[in-house]
Amino acid sequence: MKNQSVIIIAVIALLVGAAIAWVAKPTGVVEEVGKFAEAPTAGKTITLIHGLDAAYPPWTQVTEEGEIEGFDVDMVIWIRDWLNENTENTWVIEHKPYPWEGIFVALKEGKLDLIASGATIIAEEQEIVLFGMPYFSYHMNIVVAEDTTLSLEEILESGGSLVCQLGTDSEIMVDQLIEEGHNVKKLALESYPLALEAIKDGRAIAGVSDSAVTVPLFKKPQFAGLKELTAIGGPKVFSVATKWEDRWLYEQINYAIYDFMGSPEYREYLLKWEII
Repeated sequence: MKNQSVIIIAVIALLVGAAIAWVAKPTGVVEEVGKFAEAPTAGKTITLIHGLDAAYPPWTQVTEEGEIEGFDVDMVIWIRDWLNENTENTWVIEHKPYPWEGIFVALKEGKLDLIASGATIIAEEQEIVLFGMPYFSYHMNIVVAEDTTLSLEEILESGGSLVCQLGTDSEIMVDQLIEEGHNVKKLALESYPLALEAIKDGRAIAGVSDSAVTVPLFKKPQFAGLKELTAIGGPKVFSVATKWEDRWLYEQINYAIYDFMGSPEYREYLLKWEII
């Protein structure tokens, strides 16, 4: 019963987030004719280019063997299958790793068709991309070595380095803390796993991460000895991002996500990737 209540509350939160995400287009966005502004001509085979972070386990990652995997990869394959069943086209997916700090611009420029890689709905990014229905909620957190005795206040006035991932809301959070006058320095690295390693080897006194990554990574032996000190900031949600001009694709993905979250596969994938 407890697990059912948690799921119900999470779904309600996600649906509220969806309503927020579907508000009117921000001012300054120029309407153009998109590649997927309307349904493609029936009978065509269409490739969707899926942009992803190569080092954001367990959501998206490229293994040492070159395999692309993760919860969001499984979800995009599920969306592909939904499109094949519910449209008059044949859909295939090309998974394309892309540097996260430039991934939203790449989507806007048409180098990608969608981003599904733990993409957080961020107000600043809504000026250039369109976020769809949220499918997972999480919170930002402060990560420290398990044996630390410092409080958050002591960390923020220590003069030490706070580590984060480049181009993410964790970097935005560190920048905000510095702008507020806290005595810390920023150490921005290319992935959350690298950031957690920096805490372990002492290059950073603490890190800003998110529970969507730390909860599953703390279960891995290489990240033993780390813990969440505290949550920081408000709740956040993941969403699939598309171009503003690709309204038809955006709507289809929203329909697919809605069905996905009500399917057995949604929970199965969360368990498979040790997210819950």
